[in-house]
Amino acid sequence: MDNLLELLKNRNMSQAQLKLNIKMSERVPQISKELETLGSKNLDLDFFNQANKYQETTEKLLIEEYALITKDALEYVRQYFECFTMGDTPIIIGVTGGVGAGKTTFAKALEKRIKIEFKDFNIISVSTDTFIYSNKELKEKKLFNQKGFPETFDWRKLKSFLCAIRNNRNFEGDLFQYSQESKDLSSEKINTNFEINSKTVFLLEGVNLSFCYTEANAKFYPAQLLDFCIYLDPDINVIKERTIRRFVLACHCAKAAEKAPEYFKLLINKSEHDVIRHARKLWDNMNFKLWRKHINPYKKHANLVIRFT
Repeated sequence: MDNLLELLKNRNMSQAQLKLNIKMSERVPQISKELETLGSKNLDLDFFNQANKYQETTEKLLIEEYALITKDALEYVRQYFECFTMGDTPIIIGVTGGVGAGKTTFAKALEKRIKIEFKDFNIISVSTDTFIYSNKELKEKKLFNQKGFPETFDWRKLKSFLCAIRNNRNFEGDLFQYSQESKDLSSEKINTNFEINSKTVFLLEGVNLSFCYTEANAKFYPAQLLDFCIYLDPDINVIKERTIRRFVLACHCAKAAEKAPEYFKLLINKSEHDVIRHARKLWDNMNFKLWRKHINPYKKHANLVIRFT
């Protein structure tokens, strides 16, 4: 741990990687089994209510589990805080990993833990989904079927954002919230008039923090503009099942809604079998390829890799 402090002073991401192996409790797998039994039911409102209840229970239990994990993780980050709070720049922490790895839930738990441990810090949470092109732009660029891959994000805007806050400046541009319900950028603007100082912590989470962008033979790794990067590394089969369940549940939500989001319009009248088959096809053709080619190979740029077993 003493060596970690010295390495972090140099902000050399590649030199300071630590690994934390976590064994999840038996409670979360049990909930997953209960969710699985719901899969044999018909697509009706009763199914939606039950599935939504179990989804909420699962998230609640994951947050409880992550609360314990972030306590361990923060022991690694603690020396980092002590190192950089002597300066006048904000701290930028990133949480990344594959689709369905639990980034959002983990980031929420980490934010809560930081507020407990470092009461005088101001935490600003940003999902990097906000840097994806809108569905309309993706269709115009003929990239809609590659949504989530590096080329579907406005990486120049992401780089400008990171460089601005890295240099104690607010980002000059519009950022919009990403809606998980519509699977598109919303019209809701994000307030970028931040109060930035040495007591400011930017907590970013998203898959694109793992990406490598190339232009004119120059490479850009978003992770290298972070002060501390945490990579969540659950077993790939766990990620697969969670991603498929989440997609199927979103279809149920769309079916129950008065006005279904455009993204799900072609699926809401399909049978459950067809919806699950579509979700598995999405995983094989998109999410798994994204993880294998653009996310997992670049976890070497993280400071801390948390492996869940």
